[in-house]
This record gives sequence, structure tokens and C-alpha cells, in this order.
Amino acid sequence: MSLCSSLPHSLSTLSVCHGTLLRVSNFVDKFANISATLTSECSDNIIMVGDMNCPGPNSSSVDEELAECFESLDLTQLVTEPTRRTPNVANLLDVFATSSAALVTNINITDVDHLSDHRLITADVVGHVPKTVITYTTTTNVLLLFVRDNPGEPVPEETLTHPPS
Repeated sequence: MSLCSSLPHSLSTLSVCHGTLLRVSNFVDKFANISATLTSECSDNIIMVGDMNCPGPNSSSVDEELAECFESLDLTQLVTEPTRRTPNVANLLDVFATSSAALVTNINITDVDHLSDHRLITADVVGHVPKTVITYTTTTNVLLLFVRDNPGEPVPEETLTHPPS
């Protein structure tokens, strides 16, 4: 039901695809448990995306239970227009929710012609990827390089070796 990935030091994502076999209330309960684990263990900045298959009372909202779940997790649902259209129905099924709306700009919902009855959600997401730090030290005729993603950590002493005399 989910895939959690984490970008270094900044952003965790949860991708969700809910089929229609589970009732909405059962799905929301399972989703809430996974989301609570993610919010407590991964990072402060969370983005949840996917096909929730939980249509709301109108074409620009999700099911009320899912909306309440987002609210209880301090997530803002950023999609506010239908993401699935058929000749007779328009629903908001696909979501893009975040714990920090400041991370996301330029949300667009685009028709993908005849590829799917779902529309494509695109957005610009700000993520911090730490600058790789290269530290070096020299000994007699030897140059040692240390490539680290966390510049705050010292180079472990056991990695500093001297050439045999």
C-alpha cells in the first residue's frame, strides 16, 4: 500500500494507491496508522501523493474521513479540482498532501488525453540535498580523501592511516 523514501535531511514521501476492495473507512484507518508512523519516524517535511480512490461529496473534495485524517496529521491537501473525469462523473481521487505547503509550488492538474481517465498532477517541490564535503589530509607521499554528506561529522581516526615506513 505504500512506499516511503527519504531524501537526505529534508523530505519524506509516501506514495499510496488504494484499490476499491477496501471500504473507505478501513482504508483510512490503515492509511492513518502508516502515516502516523511516517510522521513520527521519517522527517518533519512530509509529502503524500497517490490515488486514494476516496471521492468526496463534490468534485473538488476527498471523502470526509480522509480529509479528517489529513487534518489530524497536520497535512494540507493541495489538490482542489477533479483528478478523474469520465463523460458522466468528475471526482477528486488523486491527492498531493504535505506537512509544509511552503515546500510545494506550481501545482498543476493536466489532462493526459486518452492515456488515462485520471489527470496528471505536477508540482515543484523544494528539497534540500546537502552539499557533499570533501576533506583531505596528507602524509608522506599520500593524499587521503574523505567524501561525506554530513560536514558536521569528524573524519574517524581509524580511517586515517599512515604508509608503512
